[in-house]
Amino acid sequence: MLNTSKERDYTIKIDVQDLDAGTVYYYRFKSEETVSDIGKTKTLPVGDVSQVKMAVFSCANYTNGYFNAYMEASKIEALDVSIHLGDYIYEYGMFEKDGVTPAYATQNAQAIARVLPSDNDKECISLEDYRKRYALYHTDKGSKAIHATCPMIVVWDDHEISNDAFVDGAANHDESEGVWSTRVEMALQAYFEWLPIRPITNKKEIYRSFDFGNLVSLHMLETRLNSRTKQLSYAKYFDAQGAFDGTSFIGDVSSTDQVLLGETQLSWLKDKLADSSATGQVLGQQIVMGKMYLPAELLAPIGQLDYAKTEEEYNALIGQINTLMAELVALKMRNLQGGTLTAQEELRLQTKLPYNLDAWDGYAYEREVIFGTVRALDKNLVVFLIDLSLR
Repeated sequence: MLNTSKERDYTIKIDVQDLDAGTVYYYRFKSEETVSDIGKTKTLPVGDVSQVKMAVFSCANYTNGYFNAYMEASKIEALDVSIHLGDYIYEYGMFEKDGVTPAYATQNAQAIARVLPSDNDKECISLEDYRKRYALYHTDKGSKAIHATCPMIVVWDDHEISNDAFVDGAANHDESEGVWSTRVEMALQAYFEWLPIRPITNKKEIYRSFDFGNLVSLHMLETRLNSRTKQLSYAKYFDAQGAFDGTSFIGDVSSTDQVLLGETQLSWLKDKLADSSATGQVLGQQIVMGKMYLPAELLAPIGQLDYAKTEEEYNALIGQINTLMAELVALKMRNLQGGTLTAQEELRLQTKLPYNLDAWDGYAYEREVIFGTVRALDKNLVVFLIDLSLR
């Protein structure tokens, strides 16, 4: 017999020990005369393993569509585990702060009957807000199906708290919304209440590893709340005439002070990679790890878009971007077709800078440490990541 209360949002979490490895177990819950559907879980295998089936998810925005991917994955035969890389919920309300402009990805919510309920249609800030949002997401049929099919391994990205989160704040947080550390505490309390993860003393230290026998070691990384320094912005490196300070930028983006994981987690990951004898090493994390570069001349107007003061200024920047893009595509096509380019035209194509400084491109030092470790250990590395969306 287990009891719950409003202090835990009436959730129950059971940590069953001493189970057999690589074994399917079934379970259900009963409260007085109400009996839940039957759920299925599976323990990690040990020894020689020839196959592991994983379903990988991210970025589930209730107002933007149905969770059909969850439903379809739940139908996969002998699915071992599902992995959620973050943005299990989105914190946005139905409208921006003006109460008129639709918030991100809410434009079609009414048409598809995915409008946020009236008691939870504002941006999540308080503990009650986050709890209600998780409760809503768990009403989705696809969400119910995937959780009932197999165990889910989770880690957050930013929207479980606030868009573009880092240690000291977020792009979608300001002083009117209270103290940042309090908001984080409330968001993580709801996260640990509603999702299948063991409680830990320091909730921000969510990084952990799972071994699927001798086939795969899965390392889940925390890249938002524990150590991440604020993301760099290109706008900082362009002067009033549009000249780019490349020396300062290269120094900052490759600095040991620009971190995602932090020294403790980075050391932990290096040890896990070294100790693992599995055939494959998988990183479960939130952002693009490979290099994504754009021609440098595009980044000046792109970097200024967020700082445009008027609609006319914004549209002028978009026009400039479109013009430059058309010119660069024409040069690239000519080059691919064997045509000749002038030295200046070749320079335009060859001068490139990282596209998204919110991803590992903006934290180059730690990425090189990880890649260097993998090369030194001669490991096979696979990286799971969230989609390429900037939001």
